Order: sequence, then structure tokens, then C-alpha cells
Amino acid sequence: MDPEARKYLMGEMDKFLAGEDFDQAEGYVPPSE
Repeated sequence: MDPEARKYLMGEMDKFLAGEDFDQAEGYVPPSE
């Protein structure tokens, strides 16, 4: 995996886990459980 992509994904994962705003895929709808 591209080191820059990995760094970006790690940052977004940290934001997600911290409950902060993070980039979301356009048009993505989370599956309903």
C-alpha cells in the first residue's frame, strides 16, 4: 500500500475512533442491522 495512503487512512481511523469528523465516501449508506 502507498505510504501516503496508509498515513491518510490511519489519520481518518483515529478521527473516527475519537468521534471526530472524518471523510466519508460520497453516496455511502451504512448497512442497517
